[in-house]
Amino acid sequence: MPKEIYLLGAACYQVKIDQSPPYYPAGTMAEQYHNMADWYRLGGDKLKALAAEKKAIKLWEKEAKGNLH
Repeated sequence: MPKEIYLLGAACYQVKIDQSPPYYPAGTMAEQYHNMADWYRLGGDKLKALAAEKKAIKLWEKEAKGNLH
């Protein structure tokens, strides 16, 4: 598949994240960022993949600590 398709998919994940309600669990949001990072990696944008993965990790850390806000 062309890299542009993966980058478009990553952009779609961002829209989905932006439109998520504020009460979504941190783990759910972390999964979205993790999936978005995968799409960026497949699209060849390593910097955006890394940024999305970092956001996912921060959210998983919050979830693990029980601090969801």
